[in-house]
Amino acid sequence: MSDATGPIDIVSVLREEIAGLPGNARPYCLAQLERRAGERYREWADRSVDTALSAGLRVCAMREECIAEMIETAFPAPAEASEALDATLARIAERLADRFSGAGTTESFASQAAAERVGAETWKQFAKLAGTSEQRWTLEVCSKLETESAEFLDAAIARSNF
Repeated sequence: MSDATGPIDIVSVLREEIAGLPGNARPYCLAQLERRAGERYREWADRSVDTALSAGLRVCAMREECIAEMIETAFPAPAEASEALDATLARIAERLADRFSGAGTTESFASQAAAERVGAETWKQFAKLAGTSEQRWTLEVCSKLETESAEFLDAAIARSNF
């Protein structure tokens, strides 16, 4: 895909795939996807010749890892959903790899920023349903971290220094 085609629709892929998981497995699944997003940020940082952009992308990667760790702690994977989680994560990885493989930098960043915003909103919605105040706090922090990464990507696109 070229930058002219617009953002990759990560959100629809995630909605379709995660819908089949039991509710108690969804946060853990999303945590694994945060880890994969962190890997994507690191790949972008490694390819960037702009040191400021590279450093910012590495900060985004650290945010993704932080989110994943916090969610995994607050919402451990249910043992009974192990096979479903593995299958879902494999399908998502395949579908997103196909979508990102031919995308330009602007398109990839815009798609990731959109996914970060949806992630922020998702964690807010989960926070409303959280069983404990600790889970609610964790989810609210995760939402803020997602927003920070989206804002960084927006600024990078506006500067177009890649």
